[in-house]
Amino acid sequence: MKRLTYAYAQAAMLRLLCYRLCVMLLIYTAVRAAFVVYNYQLLSAPGIPELVRAFVGGLRFDWSILMYVNALVVLLHVLPFRFRFRRWYRSLLKWVFYLCNVPMLVIALVDIAYFPFTLKRATADMTGMAGDLPAQMMSYLRGYWFMFPCLAVLLLVVEALYRVGPVVREHALNPVAQWVLFLLAVGLWVLSARGGWQLKPLSPINATEYASPQLAPAVTNTPFTFLYSTTKKKLPERRYFTNDDARRYFDIHHNPKPNLVPNKMNVVVIVLESFSREYFKRFGGTYNITPFLDSLYSISLGCDNAYANAKHSNEGIPAVLASLPTLLDESFISSVYQENAFTGLGSLLKPYGYSTAFFHGAQNGTFNFDKFTARAGFDKYYGKNEYPNQSEYDGQWGIYDEPYLQYVNQQLSKTQQPFCAGIFTLSSHFPFNLPEPYKTMYRNVGTHPIHPCVKYTDHAVMEFFKAASQEPWFNNTLFVITADHTSQASKPEYNTPLGTYRIPIIFYAPGTNLRGTVKRAAMQVDIMPSIADFLKLPAPYVAFGQSVFDSTASSFAYQYRESIYQACDDSMFVQFDGERPIAVYNYRRDSLLHKRLTTKALDGVLLNRLKSVIQQYNAAMNGNKLE
Repeated sequence: MKRLTYAYAQAAMLRLLCYRLCVMLLIYTAVRAAFVVYNYQLLSAPGIPELVRAFVGGLRFDWSILMYVNALVVLLHVLPFRFRFRRWYRSLLKWVFYLCNVPMLVIALVDIAYFPFTLKRATADMTGMAGDLPAQMMSYLRGYWFMFPCLAVLLLVVEALYRVGPVVREHALNPVAQWVLFLLAVGLWVLSARGGWQLKPLSPINATEYASPQLAPAVTNTPFTFLYSTTKKKLPERRYFTNDDARRYFDIHHNPKPNLVPNKMNVVVIVLESFSREYFKRFGGTYNITPFLDSLYSISLGCDNAYANAKHSNEGIPAVLASLPTLLDESFISSVYQENAFTGLGSLLKPYGYSTAFFHGAQNGTFNFDKFTARAGFDKYYGKNEYPNQSEYDGQWGIYDEPYLQYVNQQLSKTQQPFCAGIFTLSSHFPFNLPEPYKTMYRNVGTHPIHPCVKYTDHAVMEFFKAASQEPWFNNTLFVITADHTSQASKPEYNTPLGTYRIPIIFYAPGTNLRGTVKRAAMQVDIMPSIADFLKLPAPYVAFGQSVFDSTASSFAYQYRESIYQACDDSMFVQFDGERPIAVYNYRRDSLLHKRLTTKALDGVLLNRLKSVIQQYNAAMNGNKLE
């Protein structure tokens, strides 16, 4: 009987620990259910069988991350010492339990509302935007106030369940048995944390074992993807081919003909905040919210099948201005590679006598764009601080687009030619605030809060071109118009893993006969090589794209999302986990990506190009060979 008492006491704390972890498992499941309900259409509206598999797989991810988050909680419960039964120790356990778990619940809840903007679970790249959070805090609190009562309800449920847990009383303990149970608990923790007996620990890519890539975010959870991404500091070496073979499939080293004579035209690159291809009437847009940009397509070289390389502004700007994609779990700007030397558009043009400047009406330092553009070769940075009339501040991000673009035109007209300017708009960003009288004028435009702002920015760009067309430098300028990334979509084909990257790319040179349509796949990282090609620059450089003016270039666009690489050509779309293709679609025939094809549908070239980019990207990042 005495031995039974010992055994009961020795296992009591383990039972209490399991109970508390199961409480959190229940809470994580409830948060997953809320995530699925809130983002149901964005997850391709899965049926009951698919959801069941996703939730079953989700239990594995939840249990794994609970082990990591509660590592200290586990340790404090299983320490083989008698003081575990003291009142002060029970209070300590509770404080540690809440300190470990509440921040993760906050992150998980925030990502429910954040997911529609990125279509991926949040990762450590969120920390790269932490410096901009205080200024935007009030707008987010107003826009997503409902998260606070949700968090309060969850915490009340946790507290209620915590209080009714098993009662543990002090007993005489067998030291040997306690140490045995301690070692057993540690072993179970290791097994649970790594997600099972498999060769490699659980990672986000394992979500595709339970669901399609579109539904994979319902399998993982935000604490898992966030903490997992913090561990991926250095990129792994990838050796799919010899170096020569890799460069035959796709060569990041651009070597123009050395006898070229640069034409020294001005260059103005306009990056539109959150502009999706979906908004354009040219591409079947439901609402006439980009009339000017639609008209510009007809007198430009337009890329009809163009893609962003990422889903965040601090990833889009490096892609556009330095041909640097994001093939890692955080932006280049905030990654361990941020000090790597690279060739930006400004650096590329400086040897030919260009004056360079970057314009962004946001508060100086936003996303560290001032530092990045300086490293990309832009001599001057114009932010909110330099703007002369602070009364035109929108109260959240910066200066409204219409007055700010007029200011840009004035500054360019004072700049010595040839010049290169990067311009990044901001009014089409949450909280979607407009100045009077546009707030009233565009009140009934479209169905989403961003639609009036898109129309306003289109109007602001039109007014910019009206003013610029009167300047002597206008007809000697190549304008490039694109977007940093897309925003929330209304049409389902723009919510797929491929459709969510579809953006406009326009090349407009009013003093030339540049016209036409590029039908092949193009992407943000193609912009810098295209500018270099158009200007006939003879110097070699490194870029992860290719010129849209090169008719012999391959049709190709690629991204990286939630540990999955993906690429498309003119018709096929492949998703690749770094070792094998996990999904293949013909997106021309199946725009919603509902019909997965066998890997035999791939001709091999598309996948080999993607592998070549990955191999060269990882090697260049790790070896600091980006220039």
